[in-house]
Amino acid sequence: MTSATTSLPTTTSSLLLCEALGFSPQLLLDDIINIANNAVQDGVNGMEEFLVKWVEEREERQAKEPKEPEPPAKGKKGKKKAEQPKEPEDMTHEIEQGLVAFQTLLEYHTDIAFDFFEAWSLRNIFFIPPEFEKGRVVVLPHYEGADLGNTSSSGGSSKSEAKERELVEELDELRKRLDEPTPKPLSEGQTSG
Repeated sequence: MTSATTSLPTTTSSLLLCEALGFSPQLLLDDIINIANNAVQDGVNGMEEFLVKWVEEREERQAKEPKEPEPPAKGKKGKKKAEQPKEPEDMTHEIEQGLVAFQTLLEYHTDIAFDFFEAWSLRNIFFIPPEFEKGRVVVLPHYEGADLGNTSSSGGSSKSEAKERELVEELDELRKRLDEPTPKPLSEGQTSG
């Protein structure tokens, strides 16, 4: 038994993809799936409204029509007894059962279809091949021209290290100033002297 060696996305490639796109592909796919599920729910709700309205209109029509007297039922050789029209409560119950079955069927097929869509998208659209990741072939536009290599020199500190140290010191100084307690404002009767 041989196993196919398909590489799964690594954390590095996922982060690189999020940085390049400006959003998380998984969140986009989740939003698409939620929109599809909402559309299914809207469709079921629309079907329910239509069927309820249909039952109400049918009841109104039956109430307006004069009822014909039924012929007496004959024995086995006579005509079969005509099927009695269903009561509105029976029809409402059947509609509810049918809608539940309809909704279950739609949700089942939607879930299967979007599970395949999600897996396919993550393996084909939102995938960075490992050779790009290892070979450092992918350079995002905002990193073009940046020296991302190791800049330490054997003879001492470079200009970029000195600049970085200076910025870190400035950040530390600003943080200290933020942490200092602010003086209380003077109340009306007090003087600063």
